[in-house]
Amino acid sequence: MKKIFLVVYLAFALFPLISYAQSVHNVNAGSYYYTDIDETVYVGDQVCWFNDGGYHDVNFSGYGNPQDLVDQYLPPNSGGDLGCITFSTPGSFTYDCSIGNHAANGMVATISVVEYFEPNQVSSVAITDCGDFEEGNNSAWAHILTATTAADGASSQEVQTFTMNVTSLPEGGANVRVYKTTANGSDFFGNSSRIET
Repeated sequence: MKKIFLVVYLAFALFPLISYAQSVHNVNAGSYYYTDIDETVYVGDQVCWFNDGGYHDVNFSGYGNPQDLVDQYLPPNSGGDLGCITFSTPGSFTYDCSIGNHAANGMVATISVVEYFEPNQVSSVAITDCGDFEEGNNSAWAHILTATTAADGASSQEVQTFTMNVTSLPEGGANVRVYKTTANGSDFFGNSSRIET
């Protein structure tokens, strides 16, 4: 009876480890291309590269990536597995094929890695207590998130992304609306969109 209990106990003890297993994402390399990763890459996930043909490598050097990622250079081959890298930090990581003029011909790609949070591990924070928002000046703009300003230079012209998990809404619901200044200095007000949980 003790053996059965021990086996059942171990099975339940290991179940959380199994359910949190990280994912493997595949990228193919070929004649001046790397294929895109269509799913989200989380910290702890592994990305594996396969060479469809030609002479290619995977090089993270020269793009301001962390040194531990640069050190995981995947050497070239003429076909087959190039290797795998497990991503240990969140961020956006650009890489290229450093063979000949491959990068100059477009063999450059970026992997975005995000932190993974179990829904029950994230504490709830009211929007009024969230440091990402400032108090608005009227009821139509009750809370304001400033993603970028012109003072941020060229990066202010790039796509801005903000992710937030909404777990509850006030009585009557809530809306979100985008305001931005366009390249010619005009104001753009997006349509108000209802937030749903």
